[in-house]
Amino acid sequence: MLLKKSSFTGRPLKQPTKRLPLTRSSISGSQKFLLFLLGFSIEFNILIGGGGDVSLGTSGYRITDFLAIATACLLGFRVLIRRANVLVLGLFGLLLAIIVSFRFFDPSFWGESHTQIIVGRYLVYGFAGLYVALLLDNTRAADLFCWGLITGLLATASIFIIQGAGLSSELAALGIKSTGIEDFVLSDVGTSRYTGLWGHPNEAGHVAALASAAGAYFVVVHRRFIPLTLVAIGLGVTFAYTQNRGGLLAGGATLGISLLFSRQRRLEIVRTLTSAFSIVVIVTALLQFSTFTSRFLDDPMIEGNYEERLDTIWAGIHVVLDYPFGVPIREFSDIMTSQTGLPTPHNGFVYFAAIFGLLPLIILLTAFANSLRVRNDADVLCAFLTIQVCLSFLFEQLHPNCSYTFVLCVILARASLRVAASGRKAAPHAKLVPRYSWVRGGDARTRGSQV
Repeated sequence: MLLKKSSFTGRPLKQPTKRLPLTRSSISGSQKFLLFLLGFSIEFNILIGGGGDVSLGTSGYRITDFLAIATACLLGFRVLIRRANVLVLGLFGLLLAIIVSFRFFDPSFWGESHTQIIVGRYLVYGFAGLYVALLLDNTRAADLFCWGLITGLLATASIFIIQGAGLSSELAALGIKSTGIEDFVLSDVGTSRYTGLWGHPNEAGHVAALASAAGAYFVVVHRRFIPLTLVAIGLGVTFAYTQNRGGLLAGGATLGISLLFSRQRRLEIVRTLTSAFSIVVIVTALLQFSTFTSRFLDDPMIEGNYEERLDTIWAGIHVVLDYPFGVPIREFSDIMTSQTGLPTPHNGFVYFAAIFGLLPLIILLTAFANSLRVRNDADVLCAFLTIQVCLSFLFEQLHPNCSYTFVLCVILARASLRVAASGRKAAPHAKLVPRYSWVRGGDARTRGSQV
């Protein structure tokens, strides 16, 4: 049984706790492969079909779109065939309905394809994320999902190297990247910033930062530093080609936080001071390279960029207050452009509230807060994913991105499962679990505690 932790510090309590409802103690080989593939595709999210608008985050169909549909269908199949109780699914479905409901009741929604794509993805990714959240309760499953993220990050680094060598036409010939997406944009100092698999270098940098949660997970749960080193190398390569400061800072901060915890998953003063000193040394060493100094020290637009972001965030907040039930993406971009000259608020929280409304933002923030309470290894992963997403949201509007949409849905699903688990403790005789086990074997005492 799992030992209950009192907080993110991981201090064990005396009494054990049951698994989350619908979860299982073992998973099949195909499910392990699915988790690895999903983690890999979040980072190496290649374009499969055309269409959409790159500037609005709806560029074509990504591999995660098809994997999410397949995963959601697999969840439905398991529920129907294995006679699982639908209460947890209903709870999560209600959560998703609240998030997207305002969009359905807005007449302008039906004439705005970009918002329809985002809402559709949240619905499909939501149930796919629920299935992933169920499987992640198995430590081996969480390990494979994290290795998928790390492997995908390293594979994406090869895309930047190919673009830097001027061989982008080969990527288009293989169908990995659309010819309609620019390979690079010019920075303020005239250097090339490569886009990788995405529409903008900033987007590519923050997607790469998602893998930092995997590196942090291995440090805290298994005390393994090789995965963290691989993530750090991947982030360094990504920054060298994208020159995206926000993604590097968000990913680096997530990795740094993991170094503050001891083997007992407790924050220690000595370890904190040592880690802080190490970070200072590493930052000083990195600033010896022109790639880093050109963006962090020598960029003449740093001060103007800071003021610009504050202005767009403030303008975005005004839009949220004027439209508390949300506004279509195209209309929001037009309002922001008319007020600030830029279509983005440079903040994921503001953008989420602007598109979906204030109530869905409150639900999302509640799920984030819930994810920071750690009780088992899967909670450690979700906590670091939450930390990384929150840090990246401070820099860019990322929730239209397919990879971030999927991660947000996993966090929301995990929070829903924990709410259901607390309900089961309050009413131990309530049937919140499947009538039959989803794995063969097992006696009557274990039935209903597995998926």
